[in-house]
Amino acid sequence: MCYYLRNMKRIKARFVLIFILFTSSFVSSQDTTRASIWDQIREKKSHELTPIKSNIAERLFLSIENGTGLNFKSFYPTYGSASPGAGFMPGVRFWKPHVFGSAFDFQTSASYSTKSYQQYQLQFGTILQKGPEPFVGFGGTGGLSSFRGTHKRKSDAFLYADIRYNRFPQEDFYGLGPDTKKEDRTDYGIEGSSFDGVFGYHFQRYMVVALRAGLTQINIFSGTDSRFPNTETKFTPAEAPGLFNQPNFLRANAFTFFDYRDNPGHPHAGGMYGFGFIRYQDVDDNRFQFNRYTIDLRQYVPLGSPQRTIAARFLTILNKADAGNVVPFYSLDYLGGSEALRGFREFRLRDNNLVYMSAEYRWEGCHAVEFAFFFDAGKVFHETSDFSLDHLETSPGFGLRFKTPSSTLIRVDIAHSNEGTRLTIKFGASF
Repeated sequence: MCYYLRNMKRIKARFVLIFILFTSSFVSSQDTTRASIWDQIREKKSHELTPIKSNIAERLFLSIENGTGLNFKSFYPTYGSASPGAGFMPGVRFWKPHVFGSAFDFQTSASYSTKSYQQYQLQFGTILQKGPEPFVGFGGTGGLSSFRGTHKRKSDAFLYADIRYNRFPQEDFYGLGPDTKKEDRTDYGIEGSSFDGVFGYHFQRYMVVALRAGLTQINIFSGTDSRFPNTETKFTPAEAPGLFNQPNFLRANAFTFFDYRDNPGHPHAGGMYGFGFIRYQDVDDNRFQFNRYTIDLRQYVPLGSPQRTIAARFLTILNKADAGNVVPFYSLDYLGGSEALRGFREFRLRDNNLVYMSAEYRWEGCHAVEFAFFFDAGKVFHETSDFSLDHLETSPGFGLRFKTPSSTLIRVDIAHSNEGTRLTIKFGASF
């Protein structure tokens, strides 16, 4: 009996082993068959693939960005505006790298707006060209707008001469301080020339250190906007320092920034941190000598995918006059308009110092279109000792942006403040 049971156990064991071997062989053959089927499908698809075609909007924006079909030899169209009050300001740029086979580049540009704003610029030397937008501050009055965010791997020095002429005939002025009234709007004209030398070094990928130094000449004249009184008829020199006396300035700018954004013109991750210093030396009567300090911090955080991003910015600009001196009103940065506190008019708030913060939630509906919800907050104040984050003006809103893979071309924002709701249309990113 025991012998019989032992034989039965051996038979069962052999049967189980045979079953396992047969099943595994069957499954293996099935897997092999399945794998061969997928190989055939992939092989068939590889012969049927066609390149991805951009839609009409993407092709249009790329052609505008690159000047495709619009440039003539070394001439390129430009767009945008040199001042918030200029409106649309088209122009032309002539760009010639490595002149006569040398290491030197040459470029010159001219722009003119429907409001008779003018801007002309000439540069010669080894020019820093990378980057889509001004970095430190707003680029309006800080004199740093020719230094741009960069994102390349090769270390590089740059050294060039920069000559500029601007004529802005309808700049708004409401007075100085946080309590000015919108009913006090006036306008003035400003004409300026600058002759600068620029030197800097772009370290491996992330860091730029630069210096700009030269002579700046300013002239203030009566504004040409007939809807508002001229600034000199409503404000005194005490209320608008420099209104009737504009000296020549020797100016020296020094700054550095760190840039580790994934895509400088269209960032989804990373950050950019800038620190700037400017010295204005009055060379005529020693009444308008001052220092300017700028801290500009930007951070971009993806939310699960590059199509959803939180963008945040902190900016403060502080001006400190020498003893017995004042800061000219026309040299001061401001809040309001398409760059900061978008629910207020351009130039609305102006004083010696400002602090500004902004946060945006950005969602790309497709490659060429982006939607954004934003919240701006900031204020101006007279003394640096008054710096705080209390009593901020606020401005929430939403926007629509038309983009290429490397930059923002057109930005449409609708923002609200305690002075109403405003629509702004701007070339370029908010930050």
